[in-house]
This record gives sequence, structure tokens and C-alpha cells, in this order.
Amino acid sequence: AGIRANHPGAGLEADFVSGMQNHANATRAMLLYIQDTWKDLARRDQIKQALASGTATQAELLAAGYNSNPMKLADYLERGGDSWRTLIPAETQMYLRIYAEVDSLVYGNSPTQPSQDATLAATTKPVADPRQVEAGD
Repeated sequence: AGIRANHPGAGLEADFVSGMQNHANATRAMLLYIQDTWKDLARRDQIKQALASGTATQAELLAAGYNSNPMKLADYLERGGDSWRTLIPAETQMYLRIYAEVDSLVYGNSPTQPSQDATLAATTKPVADPRQVEAGD
């Protein structure tokens, strides 16, 4: 209901169950929720400081905010500093470990340091054209 109220032009279904069963509707709602979550997080001084100091990446903060309570994330950062991950719920700690592992498998990043989108775009090598790769390469 909150996403529908914030984005009346998105045409989201009013009924939650049928809206989630409609994959196009559910995807729009999820992406709008993530966008709204990041906009709110990015306004907070603790989030800005965590990004500037390297305490956390944008992707990691968004994933933690999405999986747990984004309203509490700034407090975790303020109270925990570099150890903020120990303050988030256990489920979210597991979520971040899974996220980091997938990131490492897909992009070759260290499982303890998930990539940031800008860094990833600047450092990812293009995939070679398989027609130009010789056998054994």
C-alpha cells in the first residue's frame, strides 16, 4: 500500500496477493521498494560516512536494508562502526554472507568485500567472443 501511495502512476494492483502472483506487478513493486529504500538510506549521514570510509559498500548497505529494517541500519552503523554487521539480525548477516559469496562467484570479488556497482563497471573485463578463443585458453 505504501509503494502504491508513493508511486500512483506505476499502476500497481491494490490486492497484495494477486499483485504478488502477477510477476510483472511484483517486479515493479519490488524495484520501486528498493529505489525508495536506497533514496531514504542515502540521505542519512551514517550511510554517507560508511560509504566514504569504506566501512560498507552501497550494494551491501542496500542488501542489508532490504533484508532487515532499513530504518535501523543507520543506528547499527553509528553504534557498531566497522563492526556494524554484528548488530544486524542473524538472518541479515547470513543474507550478506550469501550475497558476498554469489558476488565472488559471479564477479571474482573477495567474499568479504562485495563490489560496488561503479567499481564493478570500471573493472569488469568483457567476456571474450567464444569464436575467437583458441582451444585450451
